[in-house]
Amino acid sequence: MDNWTGYMPDRPSEEGKPGLVFDPEHAPKGWNRASLEMKTHPLHPAPKVKQRDLLLPMYADRLVLLGACLVCGICFSVLWVYFPVFIVEIVSERTLGNWLWPSMAVVAALTGLLLFVAASREHRKYVETL
Repeated sequence: MDNWTGYMPDRPSEEGKPGLVFDPEHAPKGWNRASLEMKTHPLHPAPKVKQRDLLLPMYADRLVLLGACLVCGICFSVLWVYFPVFIVEIVSERTLGNWLWPSMAVVAALTGLLLFVAASREHRKYVETL
């Protein structure tokens, strides 16, 4: 006997038909109802997903990818350059000069371009496997 059959009402509905799980009068209440245990909702069936729906577009916008990689590069430069230099300045109680912002820009540009090259290469490999 399947797990979900225990939630079917024992008695038929007024029309003589067997009771339904989503029948509001006979449906169990609380956290142990079938729609939560089976992770489904009877009134909203799951769509049929095909492999075609999961594919990436062949010609994705390269400028958007470059922009996203440069934003990630900026985040890396803040984490790898700004915070360590900031901690060193606090501990040493002196400033280290004006080289911080140009070095952050260089690190952001380099890591952004490296991420862009890696993402482009992985995308090319993925397209070849299709």
